[in-house]
Amino acid sequence: MARKRNGIAAFPQRPRIEDFEPSSTEKAKKVEQSGHVIISVFDNTRTSIAQMFVIRKLEILSRPVFALLVELISMIRVADREPLYVVRDSLPEPECLLPGADGHCGIGDLAHRRGELRENINALLSRLVDAAYPV
Repeated sequence: MARKRNGIAAFPQRPRIEDFEPSSTEKAKKVEQSGHVIISVFDNTRTSIAQMFVIRKLEILSRPVFALLVELISMIRVADREPLYVVRDSLPEPECLLPGADGHCGIGDLAHRRGELRENINALLSRLVDAAYPV
């Protein structure tokens, strides 16, 4: 997954909590079926790192890339929330026509809910940070 970093360390050994917080664009696009906000990621069995950077219109290897196992993501659960999940998420045109675009996915249910303790969402994000490893 290539996500824009807003910090000083361009290539850290691990991601930060902020790297998994949904962007304003991701918050605006809720999945119709669930109403959940998903963060954009790529399936590395369908999308190469080079393709991912092209799709995101980023200079190749200009951002750190971290991997997560779907099995680990789906085991992350905090408080009374359902476990996190990964879904296929089709990109809009023209990105959907690019090589590797079929590997675009989203990690669901990461947005902070009204009335929810901030500690709950921080715990979810921390568990994602712990599960990620550099590629």
